[in-house]
Amino acid sequence: MSMDIEVIGLKEFDDAVESVRKTLVSEDMLIECAEAVKGNLLKRTSEARDKDGAAFEPYSKEYKKARRSKGRSAELVDLRMSGEMLRDISIKANGRAGEAVIYFENQESEKKALNLQETGTGKRKIKREFFELSEADAAEVLDSFTRHVDEVLKDAL
Repeated sequence: MSMDIEVIGLKEFDDAVESVRKTLVSEDMLIECAEAVKGNLLKRTSEARDKDGAAFEPYSKEYKKARRSKGRSAELVDLRMSGEMLRDISIKANGRAGEAVIYFENQESEKKALNLQETGTGKRKIKREFFELSEADAAEVLDSFTRHVDEVLKDAL
């Protein structure tokens, strides 16, 4: 003697799980998060603040003179002599890998950023840590991802 037990709705459940799996970490969501981080980074930098919100150390006298000679502000430390380095910040996303990368398209811009970020500039080797994820950025990404997961689960079920 045997008994067959059939659970109704498993196909629909399997479909819902597959839908969640495919859309949980989408390229669009990753790009949206990376764009927000990039926007925050550029805003902070234009306000002469580092990733922690601290003011950048002022430019040296020599560099102020060079900036003035090119018609640039010498007082606001916005890291924009030509503007090229900050314009070269780009984003790429890979939904399958579940990652977005914020990077410099131009190798020369990357070198400038590394110099500012890690080596330091001028005689005193002043570092300006602008190209990093702040705590506020991380919280914003987490909130955005949480909202996205909630939407995906709501739509799937």
